[in-house]
Amino acid sequence: MSFWLSEENAYILNPAFSEIHKNELKKLFFWGNSQVSGHLFLATSGTVSSGRISWVALKKACFLNSARAVNDHLKVSSSDHWLHALPDFHVGGLSIYARAFLSSSEVMKLPSWNPEDFVKQASQATLSALVPTQVYDLVTRGYQAPSCLRAILVGGGACSSALYRRALDLGWPLLPTYGMTETCSQVATATLGNPELQVLSHVQVRACPEGVLEVRGSSLLTGVFFWKEGQPAFEDPKREGWYRSEDRGEVLGSQLVVHGRLGECLKIAGEKVQIQALRALLQSVCLEEGVFHPMELVAMKDDRLGHAMHLLVEPGLAEDQLQKIIQGYERQVLGFERIKQVHVASLPRNALGKLVVSQVSAGVL
Repeated sequence: MSFWLSEENAYILNPAFSEIHKNELKKLFFWGNSQVSGHLFLATSGTVSSGRISWVALKKACFLNSARAVNDHLKVSSSDHWLHALPDFHVGGLSIYARAFLSSSEVMKLPSWNPEDFVKQASQATLSALVPTQVYDLVTRGYQAPSCLRAILVGGGACSSALYRRALDLGWPLLPTYGMTETCSQVATATLGNPELQVLSHVQVRACPEGVLEVRGSSLLTGVFFWKEGQPAFEDPKREGWYRSEDRGEVLGSQLVVHGRLGECLKIAGEKVQIQALRALLQSVCLEEGVFHPMELVAMKDDRLGHAMHLLVEPGLAEDQLQKIIQGYERQVLGFERIKQVHVASLPRNALGKLVVSQVSAGVL
């Protein structure tokens, strides 16, 4: 019997976890293993840094429900070839195998992320999935997309409009997506040439009065296994079938508009600031100026202002280039959105290339 149809449980573990965390998660998995069957267990992003080590339990049938909806959206068939460039221990990577299983399509797995290798292998593929950091690597190197590629799903974070346009100019057929571990991957996906997110057929999405997005459908998590006061515990976070996300947005008919994470809308000197929009602006300035160097904009706590914008820059960027970027950014923002301080340090990132904000806010640079 196929793995996807079996009642066997399995856990997918990030190899970068410490031995202590690995052992704790394995103990929790074996306890959860006796509570449910036919599930995959994934440790979510931020689990270790938050201090709450937990497994999200996802039924294999829910993975297949999500995969079926994505396959329908993309019109995936047995003639398609997936180029797999995501970690297997993230829901985005696992979902590719589920889609391939249902469609009898082929999967070509890259052992690690390398933009040059990806471009070479892409000449034999029709579909792929990337995170914005990987798209940025392709665009800043000026790589042209092979004509055989017909769609690249982009998730794991927002893709700025500037990056999206540059990628399309180079022929990369990007389809921005919105999803999460707790929904077995995608909730909404764009169409080719139109970045607007369309809610997929297997889910419903609504925005609460305070703007928080909630999801209901056939691909939601069973629950979360975690430690509580030294004892294993289980929690189902759904309420009447709805899962409350950590994102803000609105639903306009079948279109989903995501405004950003709950923690990324904050106030500086009493003024509301959208951190995601400022990051998109900074990336746009970098692309326009031709400065392709790792940097991130973050909001740090400030005794006087509540929060203040800080720029984190990897070592190696010339001072004149840095000043050019800062000036280009500050010409387009309000006074309280300007950069208060620049830090030159290696940026802590996870396996998908996203900044580990918890380490930054804790001063771990």
